[in-house]
This record gives sequence, structure tokens and C-alpha cells, in this order.
Amino acid sequence: MEKYSSMDLSGQQVDRTGLVNKFINEINEVDDEKLKTIADKLSFLCLEFDPYAVQNMEAREKEILEEFDLLPYLNNPFEYTRVVLQMLDTIENKINQKIH
Repeated sequence: MEKYSSMDLSGQQVDRTGLVNKFINEINEVDDEKLKTIADKLSFLCLEFDPYAVQNMEAREKEILEEFDLLPYLNNPFEYTRVVLQMLDTIENKINQKIH
């Protein structure tokens, strides 16, 4: 598997693949209710948070970004979007697997 990294706001390397793999491992350990809560939070970020306007970040957005270790990706909105969409896709697939 290829390893992808980006620079965070301080110029440090951040590992997208590692974060997504960590996320996958963590969601394998949670119950259905928690999966739904995680999906709701990631959906909220996708719909409400603008990674191009981080200076206008609301408290709830920042709290969710911190919870999922996404703050380092805000330096690159494209990378941030890739990570969030991968996480959301993973959680939605997990939920769908449990339904079927």
C-alpha cells in the first residue's frame, strides 16, 4: 500500500494513510449507535465546514476536527477533503454491512 503524506500547518509531515487506517481500526471496536454518531459528525463536517475558510471555524467544527485528528490537514484543503471523504466512505460502508 502506498503511503501518502502532506504538510501540516507547522510544516510537519502528516500521514493520511496512517490516520485512515487508525480510524478503520477504531470503528471496528464501536457499537452501532457510536457508528451512527461518528457518521453524523463527519457528515456535518462535509456539509458545514469550509476548509478554505478556517479563520471562520466554529467551536463545534473545531471540536470534531480535533476528535478525528484532522486539524493538521487544514493546510491543504484538498488533502483534508480526501481524508474526510475516505473516513466517511469507510463508516458508511461499515454501517451498510451491518444492515445487510
